[in-house]
Amino acid sequence: MPINLQNLNKYAQLTKYALLFPLLLISMTLQAAGSCTSLYEKHEFKSALEKCSIEAEHNALNAHYILGQLYINGLGTPKNTNKGLSYYRQAVLNNNDVDSQIALGKYHAENKNHLQSHVYFSLAIDNGSLSALKFKDNAAKHLSSNELKVSKEYLSHVKRAIAQQRKQLANN
Repeated sequence: MPINLQNLNKYAQLTKYALLFPLLLISMTLQAAGSCTSLYEKHEFKSALEKCSIEAEHNALNAHYILGQLYINGLGTPKNTNKGLSYYRQAVLNNNDVDSQIALGKYHAENKNHLQSHVYFSLAIDNGSLSALKFKDNAAKHLSSNELKVSKEYLSHVKRAIAQQRKQLANN
């Protein structure tokens, strides 16, 4: 019986893909194991700092937030509050990150900046965080009616900046 070259080619292609699929799965598993988030969760803070710095350049989810956590708490790096806050702000601006919104709200509440705290907790609530509600209410107790109006105006300014940043990132 003669060999059909067309069938042989199809068989070779299927075999190639069948062999590549397990390799792809292994590669994806190894990448996930060495991701910024997984390194942070495993308390490998120095490695997380390096990996998150690289991932943040590509605007990977959680990278800016985790960098904020590392710098705010001095994990794997000397404590640097300003740098940590900057990473939180970048996470809010680039990814509308709720965890960073809450972290910024708590930071400002601890430092008695109730207006800023109210803005970040309001933003977190608008993005689906129910846990931010009690914090927002607490911040509101410290604000005058005029300051609440200012908070609302500032909140819409922040939302516009986030939308503009996301649009710009989508175009790049």
